[in-house]
Amino acid sequence: MTNRRDFLKLTALTGLSFYLSPAFAMAQEVKKTTVRIGLIGAGLRGCNHLELLLARNDVVVPAI
Repeated sequence: MTNRRDFLKLTALTGLSFYLSPAFAMAQEVKKTTVRIGLIGAGLRGCNHLELLLARNDVVVPAI
């Protein structure tokens, strides 16, 4: 049975393993890709989301 201390150790080690993954360990540059997002039924909230999406350089909105 796992107690709180063992759970916290395991959680910390798991988080550390993600941090020390090859992308971080070898300092590889992350390839930037463009995301294409289409909005369906964009009401008042969707218009706000559209403004936020269009302000980004890595997002294209081809259809509304």
